[in-house]
Amino acid sequence: MLFARGDTLFSSDWHVLHRNIYWFLPEQRQRISGALDPRRLSEPAFLAAERATYERILEDVRARTAIGSVRRFVFLGDLVFGLSRTRRTRALLETVDRELPAVSAIFELLRSRGIERILVLGNHDDHKLRDAAACAFYHRLFDQISLVVRVDDAICTHFPLGYSRAAVVTTGTPDEKYYRMARTFAQLDRRLLDQLAGGRSINLHGHIHAGPFRHGVAGVEYHNVALDIVAGGANTVSSNLVDDVTTLASL
Repeated sequence: MLFARGDTLFSSDWHVLHRNIYWFLPEQRQRISGALDPRRLSEPAFLAAERATYERILEDVRARTAIGSVRRFVFLGDLVFGLSRTRRTRALLETVDRELPAVSAIFELLRSRGIERILVLGNHDDHKLRDAAACAFYHRLFDQISLVVRVDDAICTHFPLGYSRAAVVTTGTPDEKYYRMARTFAQLDRRLLDQLAGGRSINLHGHIHAGPFRHGVAGVEYHNVALDIVAGGANTVSSNLVDDVTTLASL
């Protein structure tokens, strides 16, 4: 369920309480949650699928950390879907705590075992940290919050490195909608690319869910740690891959 590298566990793009994720990614979410017909879930069936998902992740975290070899957990964005829309934040988080207690239990287990918890904010998080309820929620679950972190030799971001370039080269094409990004993330991406200056790097990222990044930057080794691809057992490594339009990049 989680991507492991050295003494660190990674994940991203859980999209907690995102009903439409089951429509867009039925095979992946069925594999994760056990939902029998993910595109036609009633409200009770949707909540049951969500409970099953986070209970499975909780069990995976419990098993992986029991042997004491994990030092940190890094989540690369888009934890609870909709926290970027601050008018409904408080009610949304109350629903998470009431209906999906396994979500908080995952992070409490990590804390109890002395494992550092790091959040790299994504586009569906409150990435500008403007909402008090969202900030309180993040600080309850995580020890460190940032837009980018470096773990050993890897740059860890929500968007794959080079996403801002993809946004430029696809402008005016049918693919443009897949590569839109907020100014905050575009500026960060350009700054990181300038620092890279044509060198080689490893990038752990999320955002693109179940597909490779079509517009990879030469010299960058990409690891997609999104829940949908890792739990599906797919190969998460690519290097400047060219493939079909990235699945759900605009989610």
